[in-house]
Amino acid sequence: MKILLSAFACLPGAGSEPGVGWGVVRQAGLRHDVSILTDEHNRPFIEARLREEPMPAVEFRFLRPPGPLGSSWLRRSVTHLYYAAWQVTAFLEARRWNSEVRFDIVQHVTFVNSWMPSFMGWLGVPFIWSAGIRQTTPWLFLRNMSWRARATEAVRNLAVNWLGCIATAVTGSRARLILSGSDRSVWRKGLPVVTFPLGGLEPEEIARLLRIPQRRAGVFRVVSIGQLKGLKGISLGILAFTRLHREFPASEYRIIGDGPELGFLKQLAEEHQCATAIQFAGARTRPEVFEELAAADALLHPSLHEQFGYAPLEAMMAGRPVICLRAAGTRHVVSDRGGIVLDPDTPDQAVQRIHEALRAMIMDPEGRRRRGEAARQWAASRWCWRETGDRLNQLYESAAKRSAGIGSGGEGGITLRSAEGIPTR
Repeated sequence: MKILLSAFACLPGAGSEPGVGWGVVRQAGLRHDVSILTDEHNRPFIEARLREEPMPAVEFRFLRPPGPLGSSWLRRSVTHLYYAAWQVTAFLEARRWNSEVRFDIVQHVTFVNSWMPSFMGWLGVPFIWSAGIRQTTPWLFLRNMSWRARATEAVRNLAVNWLGCIATAVTGSRARLILSGSDRSVWRKGLPVVTFPLGGLEPEEIARLLRIPQRRAGVFRVVSIGQLKGLKGISLGILAFTRLHREFPASEYRIIGDGPELGFLKQLAEEHQCATAIQFAGARTRPEVFEELAAADALLHPSLHEQFGYAPLEAMMAGRPVICLRAAGTRHVVSDRGGIVLDPDTPDQAVQRIHEALRAMIMDPEGRRRRGEAARQWAASRWCWRETGDRLNQLYESAAKRSAGIGSGGEGGITLRSAEGIPTR
């Protein structure tokens, strides 16, 4: 098939959204003739990788919005405005490209976002929308953030609810399939939503993580990895760890990452007299993150909403159990087979249950290691990009058959297997 991918974020060797974009490109390119629209800022990294690893069935076009809307300053400072302008630019280019090629499928890949529209569904080509999650941050949890983070998450909550309705009308109504990490119950009835958190790891990344041995000596060390934003819930981790550290002084909490909440989190650690045991290690490269996982006993990932969850996936692949909240994307990646998934109603409950989970792990090191091995087996069996690519290919074939009038049934007319292997529509 001839497939067009709109992948604003797309970088080789990256995690998070850029890694999703690159992973989908690679997997689709192994099976089909693939054309990709991506941001101009990705060009040097992609062209360097293509010189090392050519992909004959793949063609990139690099775009930026015209005039001031395409400035690097706007991209850094007002990313979502730049992104919205890029979507319009991408649609116009896609329309020209489609007149030359006549695509069989078009997929919006990144950003994986449910509240900002993509216009690719208006090409007249069977359209797949990678929409991520529709979860908002529980309002009670805003009190555990800085004022800046509270404002950010409040605006996002409103955007998900209000702009999400517009995105559903403009984008979701044109989709043959909507890929989401959220349950179908949070989407408008009748939409062709499929439970499909989009992500995975490359074979070379998996091989490196699988070689990491279980840790059997030293102080108990828990690590959190990610941008230091309010939505990541790191303040909950700090509060829980301070309780643990009072009972078990031979314990450490390493926080890997940087971001606007850094000052707030450092102050919180100092207020609870735990600034020495809580180490802020700053941002790390991907290989350095793998080294941090090798030196840790468990990953604490108290994110309040998450499209996928690369940090938990990498930790599980390294044989480290994960403690996380039941955020939409993360719960599919981790499941109870990959660690301890908590479902608190309030911040106080979250802190208490995280503390209890940490205490259980420090009290039972052999049980912790067994849980880590189970996590590794679960991750290796489900979250290689090759398996994700197979499931994506099933989507492409199903959407194409439906376009040709072959097969129907149920809402959305497509029956397939979800990311967890559960039949879904």
